[in-house]
Amino acid sequence: RRSRERAVRLPFSTMSAVGVTLGIMFRETGVALERLGCRMQGSLTFKDPLTRHREVLPVNGKAPRVARGCFVAPTATVSGDVALGDGTNVWYGAAVRGDVAGVTIGSGCNIAHRAVVQCGAGEEAKVTIGNKVMIGAGAVVSSAEVCDGASVGIGAKVEAGAKVEEGAAVAPGAVVKAGTVVAKGTLVSGVPAAFVRNLSADETAKMAAALATLTGTVPGHTAELGKTFAQIAEEKEAYPFSKKHVSTLDDEFGLIEPQLETIW
Repeated sequence: RRSRERAVRLPFSTMSAVGVTLGIMFRETGVALERLGCRMQGSLTFKDPLTRHREVLPVNGKAPRVARGCFVAPTATVSGDVALGDGTNVWYGAAVRGDVAGVTIGSGCNIAHRAVVQCGAGEEAKVTIGNKVMIGAGAVVSSAEVCDGASVGIGAKVEAGAKVEEGAAVAPGAVVKAGTVVAKGTLVSGVPAAFVRNLSADETAKMAAALATLTGTVPGHTAELGKTFAQIAEEKEAYPFSKKHVSTLDDEFGLIEPQLETIW
């Protein structure tokens, strides 16, 4: 009986192995032909969309208005009724949402990594951000006003109806409760955010310098993101490879020579 089972199963296992082998051959042949065709045409003519993400996204018939000199990172999202002033930057993972009400952001601002600027519902739902404002990484500004030269620290929150006046600073992790007004040129901290002290001229200058430093990195990012696939492939070939020693039992016992694995 066992010999019969083996005799029956063997053809199926053999056919399966042949099918897998042929499948690998066909796939590799297809990839090779595609690459050959691209090289013959001199460019990467075949494009496969891997994601439907768009940096600038119309919502409910309202499209964002992005001024000249703005940088919107590939993984950021600016959607709906949003106006970005000259030279304002929305960094990686950040979201500016004007799908419920309008968002107006002035010139020379930075919406840092993973920050969220959003609107709630109602007449006072809009967000207004002035000129040269820093919204720190992971910060959240909801239906609030942040005036010229102000700074909202990393992970801080500014709730609906709150106002951060000119040159004021919200410390990292602080929560400015709904309806609160942060006075001009002051520092607030804590949960809920409370007055700490008036900012010195040196601290104000450092805030402006931090904003300028982040803005100064934009040309480098823009240049890299604007490269063609051919340029990226060429540079990739020139990158120095890191070497990682691959240890095996045979290697440990001295039976074979040490191997080096190329890590990309």
